[in-house]
Amino acid sequence: MGCDSRTTLPPEAKRAFVAYCGRYTFDGIKLVTHADGASSPELLEDQVRHIRFDGSRRMTAVPVSRLFGRSGGVELVWERVG
Repeated sequence: MGCDSRTTLPPEAKRAFVAYCGRYTFDGIKLVTHADGASSPELLEDQVRHIRFDGSRRMTAVPVSRLFGRSGGVELVWERVG
């Protein structure tokens, strides 16, 4: 699940919300979620991400599959703190 976190939006903009769930497989590099529930029907297909581990505290997920008919462009980064 993800959405943008801006506190205010321009008047003409709409906030985007994306969510999907389902069984997944992970081979150490490629994460494939076999979506069977989603915030939009267009997401009900395999969602593919390449996962990169940057040390023991940081993980980056790069989209491979298309999102809403366009190539993905959101790179997600998780970093463990504490």
